[in-house]
Amino acid sequence: MQAKGGTMKVELTKEMKELFGVDLLLYCTQEHPDREFRSMCSLLSYAVMGDVRKFCEYIDKIVENPDKGLITFYPAKDKKEEVDGKELVGTILDGALYFG
Repeated sequence: MQAKGGTMKVELTKEMKELFGVDLLLYCTQEHPDREFRSMCSLLSYAVMGDVRKFCEYIDKIVENPDKGLITFYPAKDKKEEVDGKELVGTILDGALYFG
């Protein structure tokens, strides 16, 4: 996952390998030991409007593509070029979330 100011490497925890659907969403947004990871997963959940299937698909994409991740974009302070060519996941408060 990527956030402004750095890249966060995502590694599957034992718990993540064993969870699916709502259980995976709840683990990623509430119980994962990394606070930044939980925060980005909460943004992801918001961006996909709570669609558990889409949430799980993006978690899979992030794990399968370690060179890519989630990018927050806030038009008031970020340049559009930073997300050109990236896949729009959805809108978040005051901005958008991209994958790429």
